[in-house]
Amino acid sequence: TSYSLFCADAKTEAHIREELSGKTLSERSQILSKLWESMNEEQKLPYKEQQSKLRSSYEKEMEKYRADLAEWKSQITCAQHLPHHGVNQVGKEPTKPKRFPTS
Repeated sequence: TSYSLFCADAKTEAHIREELSGKTLSERSQILSKLWESMNEEQKLPYKEQQSKLRSSYEKEMEKYRADLAEWKSQITCAQHLPHHGVNQVGKEPTKPKRFPTS
């Protein structure tokens, strides 16, 4: 999120790093949250734009991943339908008659 990007950026600034040093994780979160809330929309805009770019990049990568995965699955599925020397998926001969039911 844009807030996460802000937190990562804020931790590198010297005056904020000094303020955060020696604090617990909870106290650090509260300080960063207050800083974020005190910012106006114009100050938050660079983080929101960066988040938007990262999101679109992620979506493109996921689209490519899903296409590659679908292609890979189709190759696996095709390979499973190849003849296995007279033995089917569970290791039984397909032409062998079923056992006669006993009662």
